Amino acid sequence: MIYYVEFVYPGIIVNETSHTEISEKDWLRPDMVKIPKGSFGFRFVSRSEVVINGEKLVGEYRVASGWYFVGKKMSRLDVAKEKGRDNEVYKNMIYTELDHVVKTKGGQYIPVEKGDVVL
Repeated sequence: MIYYVEFVYPGIIVNETSHTEISEKDWLRPDMVKIPKGSFGFRFVSRSEVVINGEKLVGEYRVASGWYFVGKKMSRLDVAKEKGRDNEVYKNMIYTELDHVVKTKGGQYIPVEKGDVVL
């Protein structure tokens, strides 16, 4: 098994990601992760990799953690106070029954799901 940290960055239409291989001793150790400039979060993933007849075959990434976001965790009430109840972020939280979002330093609002951590 090969271990990675997957970083997430703001994108034009959708968020972008990158992967950095880490050692097994740093696996699932958020305190050991150095977040690159521009990234607003990370999670731990792994995958199988084997070499057969000189060809490297890689499996799909298996997610092993929730996201660790850098930003401000906000409830529906927090969003309503900051942006008003007519704001799209607030309306989307109500429609999707989302309790919390994280506001990134870039001003994006990202859903906070079960298992996610806001740093």
